[in-house]
Amino acid sequence: MYPDAITRSCTRLEYARVCVLLDYHAILPKYVIILAPNEDGGKRVPIKVDVEFEWVPSKCTNCMTLGQALGNCPLNRPQARNPAQIYVPKTLGDKVEAQVTNLAKSRGVGQGTSLWE
Repeated sequence: MYPDAITRSCTRLEYARVCVLLDYHAILPKYVIILAPNEDGGKRVPIKVDVEFEWVPSKCTNCMTLGQALGNCPLNRPQARNPAQIYVPKTLGDKVEAQVTNLAKSRGVGQGTSLWE
């Protein structure tokens, strides 16, 4: 945590602005406890300081990236699939040729082979 340039130069003292680095999975705090010297400058005492976030980036729960929504995630796009190939019989005169496709190949018959009846 460190102050921004305006807070560091004390040119705007209505409120302090700090930059924080948080883990992606961290829950944003509503307050922080700081140790500040007491009024006589002696012992440090804990002080609760409320925290407000001006802007919080969107979180993608799919790829764990800040600044993009789940709907825009590149990992969320459907993969292009090859169309399913099916068994289609062909008639050649009085013979029927059966074309075996990839679907049949998965059942143990080679792709592109012909069966004659």
